Amino acid sequence: MLIVLKIGGSAISDKKTGKSFIKETMERAAKEIPKGSSIIIIHGAGALGHSFAREHRLKMLEGNHNDWAKLRQIVEQQITMPLLLSLVNAGHAPMHIPAASMIKTSEGKITRSDYAPVSEYLQKGFMPVLHADAPLDDKLGLSILSGDTIATDISNALDADMLIYGTDVDGIYGKDMKTINRIGKKAASRLDFWNVNDVSGGMKKKVEEALLLKEAKVRVINLRKDGNLRKAIEGADVGTLIE
Repeated sequence: MLIVLKIGGSAISDKKTGKSFIKETMERAAKEIPKGSSIIIIHGAGALGHSFAREHRLKMLEGNHNDWAKLRQIVEQQITMPLLLSLVNAGHAPMHIPAASMIKTSEGKITRSDYAPVSEYLQKGFMPVLHADAPLDDKLGLSILSGDTIATDISNALDADMLIYGTDVDGIYGKDMKTINRIGKKAASRLDFWNVNDVSGGMKKKVEEALLLKEAKVRVINLRKDGNLRKAIEGADVGTLIE
């Protein structure tokens, strides 16, 4: 069973206050992933990356090469490296593979992707780790590509069975602000919770990406709570399941 785990920015940081939860979230995830799991991990940029990108207005390549390089450095040193260290310490064999080396975009939308390196590392028993990135863009020079979009694209390309979104909330909330345990894709497409009170901020994007999946089911969980990731990987009823 192939699982794609997207560790969302909301699970590793508070975008309003900037408070970091990177260490505890990464260590929790590493401990809860069963040994020998066939899993691809993609993490977001969190408050660190988003605040830098906003401050420097990184929307395209326009003589701001140093800023783009700094953004990549911030993400990899302060988020990717703690994740890799946590995974190694937990006995896993992570292998960082930059998504930008396998993807090209046009105005921020993926036009070409080749995940052969990810597939081959998986086959050899490694755990591929990617992050939200800045691939070459034929219109903008470079563009920011969200981890959610990468997660959808790689899930479709490699026929993943499950895409797990790790967030800071217990799942998708309905208008009554209660967690929806299970919902079909057609019903999910009609949800309007983000027009009411989308406490997670990025949940609309996750639902939209879920609707683009060919086969994989989607589970949205709270990654800051002990045991949730292990339950999701084992197929237990936790968070919200979109199928």
